Order: sequence, then C-alpha cells, then structure tokens
Amino acid sequence: MELYQLKTFVVVADEGNLTRAATRLHASQPAVSGHIKSLEEELDLTLFIRTSRGMELTPAGEKLRRKALAVLNAAEDLENSARDMRDELEGELHIGLNTDPDFLRVTELVAEMSEHHPRLKLHLSQSSSGAILDDVKNRTLDAGFVFYENPYAEVVTTPIHRTRLCVVAPKAMAEHACNCTLSELAELPWVWPAGRCFYRKVLEAEFTALGKRPTDVIQADGEEVIRKLVSMGKGMSLMRIDEAIKEAACGVLVICDLALDLYVDLFFAHAKSRAKDPALKALSEAVKRLWEVEITNRHAA
Repeated sequence: MELYQLKTFVVVADEGNLTRAATRLHASQPAVSGHIKSLEEELDLTLFIRTSRGMELTPAGEKLRRKALAVLNAAEDLENSARDMRDELEGELHIGLNTDPDFLRVTELVAEMSEHHPRLKLHLSQSSSGAILDDVKNRTLDAGFVFYENPYAEVVTTPIHRTRLCVVAPKAMAEHACNCTLSELAELPWVWPAGRCFYRKVLEAEFTALGKRPTDVIQADGEEVIRKLVSMGKGMSLMRIDEAIKEAACGVLVICDLALDLYVDLFFAHAKSRAKDPALKALSEAVKRLWEVEITNRHAA
C-alpha cells in the first residue's frame, strides 16, 4: 500500500467523481481509477459503489477514509518535522491572489521570502476569493488571500486588513449619479460582480434592505474587468476606495458620496491541517511582518 493510493482514495471520496478527482490530483482519470482498483484488490474490500451520480463510499470505505486521513496527516507531520530539522527551508508554496498584487503587497512578500528562505519557491495564481477558499480546503493551494467569509472548518482565516468600499459611476453618469440616493441609483445601469464575489454580497445586502434591485445589469467576473467596464461608461459599480481614488484621478470615473458604511476585510487563509508546516509558518510570519498584525487562527463559525 502506497501513500499516493491513500491520497487518491481520499480525494475521490471528497469529490465523489473521478474526473474532478483527477483534476485535483493532476492525474489522468484512468490513473486515478487504477489507484482505486489496486487499493481495493490489496485490501480485498469494495471501497466505492459506482452510480449514475458518481462514486459513493461503501460503509467499509467510509470507515477506512477516516483512517486514511489519519495516515496521510501523520505522514505530513513526519515530513514537517524533518523539514524543521534541516538548516534551510526548501520546497514550493502555491498561493492564491484574490485581487491586484499591489494591494496584496506581493512584491514585498516575494522579496521577504527570497531574503529569508531563498530555496522556497512561490507559485502565485489569480482567482476569486470563493475559489481560493475551495482550493485551500482541497489542498490544491497552500494558502491565499480572500475577502469572502470562510465557510469551512478545515480552513483557518486571519483578518489582516480592512479597507473601505465605495460606489463609483462612469464620468458620463457623474452629474446624475452624484445627486441620487442609492435607491434612486437602482434605476441606472450597473456592472454587477459575478459569482461568489464579496462585492456582490455587499451590494445585494444594501439593495435588499431598500427593497430594490438594479434591472439594467452587466455581470462581470473580476475587479479588473469591472474597472474597465465602469471606465468605458457601462454602469455603476462597487470598488475599493484606494483603487477608486486612482481611477478618479485619471478622470474616468467619480466616487459617489452616499454616506454608506461599507468595508471589506482581507483575510490570509490556509488549511488547518497545514498549520505545522514549516514553510507555511514562514509564509505566515512574512505576512504578519508585512501587514503588521498578529496572525491568529480564525475558523469557520
């Protein structure tokens, strides 16, 4: 029995689907299927029932899943202990970025890690907060920055920064938009954040409280796309105050003074099971120094 077989078993159990499991494992579907078959033959047990809905654990599979997780966690703990004993950290860290690198102080973070841990390689990828939380939970990311509130007990999030949000309007709508209440602004075109974006959650809450909802809406995925559409005159939207001030200085949009008390918290997220990983601890310490905060654990409620 090999650790990679146990990892495949646990991932298939989590996903309930061979295709999704193969994607997470960066392996082919036949390879994943082969790992499961080999493990079942070695254990002389049926671990899954193949159904039209996917892969469902048998009662025996459910019991062994917990033991497999314990074995994988013990192996990871052993590896972490060995890494602690070495003079210099080495390896790779995959980090999710939920917004622009300047705001996240990515250049400073890379410089900090390069100076103190030159043999640690950082892999940075852009994604949404919701997707980053999913990937941290599923261990396809080691850590990430998120706005979205953490729904997972398996993920630890720590608030590291709070910034104000504001409603912005294209320059062409400035005269009308800046003399309206939020309720009246529902009649204007909007660029609406798509998916699980935190900004969408904020806007929905504000308009729901007013009993309103914009009807002329363009769905946009990603802050950069939203900025572009607003600057092109396609509609109103919500933006961080720091980026809104920059765009307003360029003359492409205006900030609406609506006296709204809107904020977004930036969180640093990592898997609870990875808390003892020396490389991840080094990353956490670097984040702590850059944002001048104490990194404390915050699990899902």
